[in-house]
Amino acid sequence: MGYEIETGEFCASYYATYTIPGSKPGTEWHVSHSGMQAYCDCPAWRYFKGDPDSRTCKHIDYVWAHICHWNCQ
Repeated sequence: MGYEIETGEFCASYYATYTIPGSKPGTEWHVSHSGMQAYCDCPAWRYFKGDPDSRTCKHIDYVWAHICHWNCQ
């Protein structure tokens, strides 16, 4: 019995950096998304108190709501 292995790729937005406008005019924040990890340069994310595994902010939540989560696996 022969098997054939086909490799796939992740959606391009699965690893990317996004610029999100801040709530104050003229401010913007950068969200880096790499797989299941997301990082933001806003103060809410940097100074998050609590479990580091649950660290988030509204900018990351926005990105998660709008990116493609397609994963061939």
